[in-house]
Amino acid sequence: MSPEEKLKNIEKVYKKLYNKKGQYDYWKSHAFFIELEKTVAEPLNQLAVILVENTLKLTTKLILDFEALCEKYDTSSGSWQDYLEGLLTAWLKALAAAFKQNPAFDVVTPYLHIKANCDCFPMDLLARNKMYFPTAAIKNIRDTELAAGDVEHTLTLNIVLKDFPYLRAAYAQNRLGTKAACLEYAHILLEDFQTEAAVNVLQKLQSERLPSSLQSKVDTLLVQAVYENGDTQAALALCVNYFSKALDVEYLKKYIKYHPSASSDEIQVFYRIANTCGAAAYLNFVAIMGDWSIFDVFLREEMVTVDDSWFETLQATQPISQIRKWSTALAQYGFPISAILI
Repeated sequence: MSPEEKLKNIEKVYKKLYNKKGQYDYWKSHAFFIELEKTVAEPLNQLAVILVENTLKLTTKLILDFEALCEKYDTSSGSWQDYLEGLLTAWLKALAAAFKQNPAFDVVTPYLHIKANCDCFPMDLLARNKMYFPTAAIKNIRDTELAAGDVEHTLTLNIVLKDFPYLRAAYAQNRLGTKAACLEYAHILLEDFQTEAAVNVLQKLQSERLPSSLQSKVDTLLVQAVYENGDTQAALALCVNYFSKALDVEYLKKYIKYHPSASSDEIQVFYRIANTCGAAAYLNFVAIMGDWSIFDVFLREEMVTVDDSWFETLQATQPISQIRKWSTALAQYGFPISAILI
């Protein structure tokens, strides 16, 4: 089909699905939104930069229809999120393409219209799709939001634009808002080679109480920032320190990357730390590193010298599917006894 025929077909499919009676069965509702994603949102993404005006018009209608559609179905599975995300991405692509075709095109009005009328509009939508959007268009939206007093969205857009004068002032005046925004600020500072400033922001974040998921991101970025700021020894020490807390193999990989001439004894420090955390944790660490000979020796010794309680811990901390992968890998690398034992 031609692009025009494809678009008509999408409209036809959508009307058929939209006009269904609707129901509240969990699985049927789940399948309904998956079908919408596959037959409507994904094809629209492919047409967004080909039939710009028509795609923009259709996606706008579908996004505004979304709330009414959700009222007819059980949305607890969350599959609606992928459908809406696909629609919004197609719409944003078409909006950006319209501006690229004509820089005089008013990109602000339709953007703010959807933002105001889509209850699930994500504030970071433009940040996640900035590769499609011209900088001039983002600035137009940012200036309008700044004038309107939308501090949160203005901040998000300034991070996308890397408007450092604004961000530095906001950070100094404690106006960045969330700790996640401070982390994002540190990230773009590092991208811009402002390593000392990035280290300062991350160290201040570390002095505060953070959720575990955010703490991990701060720790990881701080190691990189300290290294790029020229203090290799401090970065290596941080790798060891953070590894001892989380057993995250990424810290060992960073250690090896930053210290390619590391001796066997220096690397063994990580193995000894992992070993102190119990058999299950150690086997997981060794498996991630792909050291199957060490895995083989340790496993067989463990099976002989201790009771089965450690294996219960292993089952409690690792999915059975993961344990099966270990068994397969052991067999492939020539350790059949351990493959059978595991």
